[in-house]
Amino acid sequence: MTVKVTLITIIILNLMEVLVSLDIGDLNIATYPAHTLANYRQLLTSSTLSWADISWIQSGKIPADRVVVSGDSAVCRVRDGDKLRPGRTDRSGQCLVEGVKERKYQVLVDLTGMARLEWRRWDMFSNPEIGTVAYNDKTFIAQLERKAGDKILGDLDFNRGLNGEVLVFITGDQVEKRTKGLALVELEPVKYRLENISFLTPKESSSTVFSVGAVHLVINQEAGEEWQEEQEVVEYNYPGYEHWGHIPGTVRGLPASAIVGETTTQFRWGLEEKEVKTGHHTVIFNLRPNTGVNITVTGRLVTKEVPYTALLVMVYKDGALTRQNVSSTHISVSVEDISQDIKGPYFIKTGLPAPTTTRRPATTTTPTTTETPQRNTIPLYAHMFLAPTPTPTLFPPPPPPVSKPNPLRQFYPQTEDYDSSDASHTVPDSVQVARMSGSSSRLPGHQIVTVLTVMFATLLH
Repeated sequence: MTVKVTLITIIILNLMEVLVSLDIGDLNIATYPAHTLANYRQLLTSSTLSWADISWIQSGKIPADRVVVSGDSAVCRVRDGDKLRPGRTDRSGQCLVEGVKERKYQVLVDLTGMARLEWRRWDMFSNPEIGTVAYNDKTFIAQLERKAGDKILGDLDFNRGLNGEVLVFITGDQVEKRTKGLALVELEPVKYRLENISFLTPKESSSTVFSVGAVHLVINQEAGEEWQEEQEVVEYNYPGYEHWGHIPGTVRGLPASAIVGETTTQFRWGLEEKEVKTGHHTVIFNLRPNTGVNITVTGRLVTKEVPYTALLVMVYKDGALTRQNVSSTHISVSVEDISQDIKGPYFIKTGLPAPTTTRRPATTTTPTTTETPQRNTIPLYAHMFLAPTPTPTLFPPPPPPVSKPNPLRQFYPQTEDYDSSDASHTVPDSVQVARMSGSSSRLPGHQIVTVLTVMFATLLH
């Protein structure tokens, strides 16, 4: 029965190694999961630690400072068939396993640099520390303090001896066992907090038409103010979704918070938040008495992906804080671009269209005007349609006499021998011609000759 349980455990661990190798494919590094001790001596996958082939460190693809070390030795192990044997590196750069040096081996690494590791004291009278890092499914990473003050890596087996022992291979066949020593323990945070969040350019991944609701506004009173403002708040529900992404090296499911401005959002780290959310939209419309209007409100249900950078604060049970700059993507679903489809307004009694108006602006500005001179704005051809004005008498008065230049001035210029002071002898520059009435009586011939003679003599003077 024990053999079957051990075989099943090995198969499960091998499957988990494949899954972790695929999970961190973005780093182009094939690693194997590390495990820590949980309650009831069960093993859980570490969120920060993993095992990597020494070739990745030698090639520089994994920085050397990511390797877990103790003094001059690194924590290593060697695969031997279906077994994983614990060991430690020496100055030659090889892994010393049960007194034998191996060139191909795995080292314990912290790829994200977010692990908090401590060497905790253990003895056979104390319970195993939760979080103790395991070599394999039986032994755990430990070290012994020697009399000279140096420390040597070994393995801790809680089922060895009376109540556990630390075993160390010094050199070759030289072995040292003790019932007390130091165990490597990984401390995990109890909660996370995102601070100094900076959102980058958002990306709209999907969008659908969403019905917010419908509103029927009426004013039943017969008389009152000419226009009245009516409003109603529409409450709507929509399928909310929020995900702050997952950052390698963190523990899913821990309580977390994100501080954006003055708003703090609570969520579970690395998990999707799905819940029905409630929104409100206010509809405002101006109506006259005894009128109504129908308004349909619609919007868009938008899914957005927004990359962000932030400062991740990890809070531990003992009150310690560690901080790490991180980046991820925030995904959310919200209702945007809310619009109104207005039908009306209309009179309630007749159903006929009613006058409409727009809301007055919150602020008014006085336009500047420039005075312009008044002009005659009578349209063209207006005189053709004016009523005639009656004359005061039956026969209109004769037109004024027409003055014409004297034609004789061309032949008889004015002389200089007369007295210019005598205004009575001034020769007129023009001759007045009077129209004679066209009556039946006419002057005799000798009278006409006499008049002409007098006029000609006058001109000569």
